[in-house]
Parts: sequence; C-alpha cells; structure tokens
Amino acid sequence: MSLKNMFQMNQVLMLLELTKTKFKKHMDDMVDVGCLMLAIMTPELQKQHEDMVAYEMIHNLKEIYEGQARQESYETSKTLFQCKMSE
Repeated sequence: MSLKNMFQMNQVLMLLELTKTKFKKHMDDMVDVGCLMLAIMTPELQKQHEDMVAYEMIHNLKEIYEGQARQESYETSKTLFQCKMSE
C-alpha cells in the first residue's frame, strides 16, 4: 500500500469518526429534548406521546392544536373587524 493510499485511508477513518461523534451528539440531544417535552406535558399527553421521538411529538402536537389556533385567530380577527369606533 502506498503512502498516499494510507494517508487517504486515514482521512476517511477520521471523517467517519467525526461523523459518528456528531451523530451520537444529535441522538443524545434528541433524547434530551423528548424528555423535556414529556416533562412539561399533561399526563394524558404524556401517555399519548411516550413512545415517540421529539420530531414525531412536534408533528403530532401541530396536528392536534394547529386547527384550534387557526379557529381562535379567525374568531379574534372577526371580533376585531366588527368593532366600531364611537362617534
């Protein structure tokens, strides 16, 4: 094996180790965020989301509450637009 090939192989191994380290940090962070999210949820929501990772929890919570937020925003805007200034 030539010196150039050994150098290239060493670079590839270092890159793989760096990638592995970054991936492990990402996974650890994902677990931490999931635990924090579960900790602030009501017991009912905790049961519903306990087998999900953080991304899945966020997606599911958006599905649950996005429609409600949209309706509340519509109702607030409707009430605001119906207000009239007194003369």
